[in-house]
Amino acid sequence: MLLVDGSTTPGVSFWCETMPVLPNTDYLFTIWSTLGYTPLPTIQLAINGTPIGTFAPTATAGVWTRYQYLWNSGVAITANICMEDLNLTSFGNDFAVDDISFQQICVAKDSVFIDVSVPIPLLPQGILPCVLLLLL
Repeated sequence: MLLVDGSTTPGVSFWCETMPVLPNTDYLFTIWSTLGYTPLPTIQLAINGTPIGTFAPTATAGVWTRYQYLWNSGVAITANICMEDLNLTSFGNDFAVDDISFQQICVAKDSVFIDVSVPIPLLPQGILPCVLLLLL
């Protein structure tokens, strides 16, 4: 768990991590957050300098909420993930984050071929099946 006292200086990230990624691949960023003391923070998540979402913990201290964001790597081979509190209030603005994860979304595909055939009954040797034709 990371306890954060929100910064009064704009542009200051309270957490960053750089991860290798595969090009043209979807990833899911997940984080849990709770309020420590009001006012509510406004947390911005950015990957490679581009904001991909913002969130604010619930207004009740100690209530944990999960937030998730989908990101596609495009041509990138690394993801520099950073979080910043956009609320610059000096008093309060305290919060916690936990269980941060960043994982590739895997899609599994499979196919099945079903061949249905009519079984030929086993008849005693020398006996052939008859075909009945109805002529009207």
